[in-house]
Amino acid sequence: MTGDGVRVSLRIEAGTEAVWHALTVGRSVWWPDMVFEAAAGAPLIETWIEDGERREASGTVTAAERPRLLAFDWRQPEWRGSTHVSIDLAEDGAATEVAITETGFADAGTPAALAAEHADGWRFHLGRLRDACLGEA
Repeated sequence: MTGDGVRVSLRIEAGTEAVWHALTVGRSVWWPDMVFEAAAGAPLIETWIEDGERREASGTVTAAERPRLLAFDWRQPEWRGSTHVSIDLAEDGAATEVAITETGFADAGTPAALAAEHADGWRFHLGRLRDACLGEA
């Protein structure tokens, strides 16, 4: 956790193009509840079930710079604003370092515990992304 945000990262034993492809085009393999096109201005939506009820977060892709950056703003209906998510891919030899940063929790009016919950969620999703890149999803 960093100030008003969270940052998690994971080294994936795959090249940046392969990770980018899994992150964007192949996303339904490892994160079927998230829908977006990797293009700035594209809408983004995630749906899930929580406590037996359908929940939703929606937003807009703010940057899609293949194969190194995907960024978006998103929010849930009960928040007063959006958080900003940046997914950075950096070549590390034959591997890729994937770092996810999410900021703006205070300005979005989210519950105090949400940043830590999102950090755990990002770790989960990074593991699923890694597994998809390695053909284990």
